Amino acid sequence: MSHYNHSFDRFRGKEVTDGRSIGCTLMKMFSRDLIVAIAVLAWAALCCPGALHAQGSPALQITTIQAAPGTPVQFTFRDTGTGATNYLVEFAPAVGEGGVWSNVTSAVVQSLGGGNFRVQVTDPQTALGFFRVRGYGGAAGFVSASFNSTALQATEGGVVLPTIHFSAPYHGIVRYTISGTAMSGDYVSLSGQVFVNGTTATIPVTLLDNQNIGQLRYLTLTLEGGPGLQLGAGNSTTINILENDADWQGSLMTDNATVGFVLRIQEANGARAASLRSDGFGFFPTNETPASISFTENFFAAVSGGVPVPASATLLNTAMSLTLAISAQNGLTNQSVSPTLIKGVATLTALVPALPHLSTTNFGTFLLVKPPVKPSTNDVQLATAP
Repeated sequence: MSHYNHSFDRFRGKEVTDGRSIGCTLMKMFSRDLIVAIAVLAWAALCCPGALHAQGSPALQITTIQAAPGTPVQFTFRDTGTGATNYLVEFAPAVGEGGVWSNVTSAVVQSLGGGNFRVQVTDPQTALGFFRVRGYGGAAGFVSASFNSTALQATEGGVVLPTIHFSAPYHGIVRYTISGTAMSGDYVSLSGQVFVNGTTATIPVTLLDNQNIGQLRYLTLTLEGGPGLQLGAGNSTTINILENDADWQGSLMTDNATVGFVLRIQEANGARAASLRSDGFGFFPTNETPASISFTENFFAAVSGGVPVPASATLLNTAMSLTLAISAQNGLTNQSVSPTLIKGVATLTALVPALPHLSTTNFGTFLLVKPPVKPSTNDVQLATAP
């Protein structure tokens, strides 16, 4: 049912006003309370001309309210000159002394044009009480918005959650631009806007794992001002994307020699893959040979077996097969495992099928170093919110 309401608490005989409220206080009416309210309003329409204007602000008028037992509430209002650009809906079980207003997070305020607005409270209000609309922006003052952190970082395949903080409850759409050296394939596409209904809002950014060894990339989100919204000092945040794929530079040290190698480690969705190849100075072949790998915070192990070495690449002019096994564990003497440096023990076995008596096994140590990622120079703006 649609009917008119106004801002007097008819059941208590007191006017409902608020110094900062630009809306009026609306009574939630169910079952026989709805009938009583209709009767009172009929009396008000006859005896009190102009009673439909909000007493707290003559420039704002309530036009309709709809409610049924256990159903969502909907009402419309008209702003004819408060200057507000953003509205907040609040609820209280009582007004006056002891009344406590709380933000109705499920309320959606929709502009109908011409200063008319519709309020829809999607969660049913089962208790009797009162609603009011408060305004911000324009004559009511601006709400300030800032990111809680201006610098964040996350690894490929991860999710980062930039959070916007508002100086007061804000309701509406906040837009932002997207820029940086990250490309569209580095993250899930962003809409350039976020819906806000309160004092915080989060923009989930999902990073994609491309399994490619790339340059250091970053993504910058910059807030845009809007109705009733001004930007604080932290109006932008930069997300540094940590590369989880790399060509680790390795050295194998035995009593006889030091041999260099490259161990490529790639990661996707938490799973790692590795391959072994030459560092460009012989011994190991230049083509990549798969390697099994286990890499945790405190333990590392990798094995590449059956690495073929053609006869033309050996002093014996005889083909051989190599197996390299390396491992390291934190807490053991002269061993360490970290995200950028690993050192531990190694075993290199050379099998010579044609001359088995020349097959050997050498024991030694190894060192693996993850090279730093080079910064990207692809600094372009990727997208602008509509």
